[in-house]
Amino acid sequence: MKIILTSAQTIKAKDYDVGDEAIVNKKEGERLISEGVANRVIDAPENRAVGPRRFSGHKVFGRTNG
Repeated sequence: MKIILTSAQTIKAKDYDVGDEAIVNKKEGERLISEGVANRVIDAPENRAVGPRRFSGHKVFGRTNG
């Protein structure tokens, strides 16, 4: 889980400042969010295919068009 810290924290023996992004496991991230010291970051993946073009590069063997 990716979080943005709202206060300075030490996570896994590494110091983070306010506004830094950190990747933590789900349990740790939920704890920090519930304590109010972090906000969750939800990024839309750039490599996810959307729409009818998602399988345009795949070959289908044994079939003919027509």
